[in-house]
Amino acid sequence: MEKIIRNKKIFMWGIIGGIIIIIMGLFYDLIFAGIPYQDPTPVMAQKYTYHRTIAETIELIGIVIILISLLGISLRKLIKLSKSM
Repeated sequence: MEKIIRNKKIFMWGIIGGIIIIIMGLFYDLIFAGIPYQDPTPVMAQKYTYHRTIAETIELIGIVIILISLLGISLRKLIKLSKSM
């Protein structure tokens, strides 16, 4: 556990990876879901909802990865601060 906390690159790659995953979710949203229809048929509304849910899930995964990486960075700084005292 201590080796993981010492390695700063893991957390930076986590943030970069999270941002990339969020961008992938946005692209998925633009390509498959797109702009909602004004007066869709039930099938069209169902397809839009399905693809929108997938895009939101991908984006949420990216946000969670970023938050975990930020938590790791703050824990690393807290441990480093406590050791210096």
